[in-house]
Amino acid sequence: MPKNTHTGLGRGLGALLNNIEIDSKEKIEQINTNDIRTNPFQPRSNFDEKSITELAQSIEKCGILQPVLLRKISEGYQLISGERRWRACKKIKLDVIPAIIRDYSDREVAQIALIENLQREDLNAMEEASAYSRLLSETGITQNELSQYIGKSRSHVANFLRLLHLAKPIQLLIMEGNLNMGQAKPLLAIKDEKLQEKTAVYILANELSAREAEDVVKKILQKQTDIDGKRKKHFADDVFIADIEEKLALLLGTKVNIKTGTRKNKIEIEFSSAEDLDRIIDAVMKKDEKKEIAEHEFFI
Repeated sequence: MPKNTHTGLGRGLGALLNNIEIDSKEKIEQINTNDIRTNPFQPRSNFDEKSITELAQSIEKCGILQPVLLRKISEGYQLISGERRWRACKKIKLDVIPAIIRDYSDREVAQIALIENLQREDLNAMEEASAYSRLLSETGITQNELSQYIGKSRSHVANFLRLLHLAKPIQLLIMEGNLNMGQAKPLLAIKDEKLQEKTAVYILANELSAREAEDVVKKILQKQTDIDGKRKKHFADDVFIADIEEKLALLLGTKVNIKTGTRKNKIEIEFSSAEDLDRIIDAVMKKDEKKEIAEHEFFI
């Protein structure tokens, strides 16, 4: 039977993780589900209710195939691993759940919770970034060592950690699944948080790909350079409008100017002859292209 006392960092994070597997010879106890508390070190902020319901239905039909892992605390027990199973049991109002009780320190519980969730690979990007940050700060290991423990490249770890430098509203967009990693990464080059947010809104409104997001950010940075550090109030809007003009020009095959005013805005489309006008009208009225324009929410 494995020992119930773990020295954690004294033996290295790898040794701790190798010892969290449940041994078939360990004593399994039936613990009241109401006596179990959640893990405060749990990196996951959202649990998919649909998957919890599906798990609950499976448990109701087949029972619990693997016990949860707990530690004794002053007010009952605290989860170390198996929160989804515990939540599923609570959903179907099971009184007890099979569990193995071990003695872990707060630091060990935090490390186990983080690593277990990272290896499941279903954290959102911000949860994953926060988990990496906590592991690095709490264990003192390097990014390279962490990448080896979780089976990821060092650049993968570094890229996720960089997301923590984004403005909080953008982090929330990523956490909610509205902005993906590829769309968000280019925003790191913009240091002004308000401008980061404005660019993120533009990317979402125009459904830009990761490559298109990179191009827009490059234009913004170039515009900042062109104005020699002087703060121009609406220079970002100028970049967004120029980006839309470019897209329309490619679609229509001619120069397009968008003019904004305090009360009215205009789109000017150039043509050189009656034939050229017919060609532009045909381009606008084509069924597929017309649908694309109608569904595209241009943001100005």
